[in-house]
Amino acid sequence: MTDMEKLTTKSKEAMLASQRMATERGNAEIRPVHLLSALVMQEDGLVPSLLKRMNVELGPVALALEQEIAKLPSVSGESAQNPYPSREFNQVLIEAAKIAEHMKDEYISVE
Repeated sequence: MTDMEKLTTKSKEAMLASQRMATERGNAEIRPVHLLSALVMQEDGLVPSLLKRMNVELGPVALALEQEIAKLPSVSGESAQNPYPSREFNQVLIEAAKIAEHMKDEYISVE
């Protein structure tokens, strides 16, 4: 997983929210849909702001994401308490780090 020190505050919040979401739903893996849902629901976040500017209502988007998360396999026991990043989730973070580097940003932001 990406070094948490290289994330902006909002990025850290989204990462932690996606992990919490996976844990609460009993998902063994943290997937990109968890991260997207966390970003959509982020208070004063960039994603909700952009969606509002595009006249997209957050409610239906959040509901659609929740429905996708509900389709994910769930487990119980210790596996449910310690979800791990999926390969796809890690790939999203790797690509974000590459983009930040290309843009000469020191930190990985929500953008």
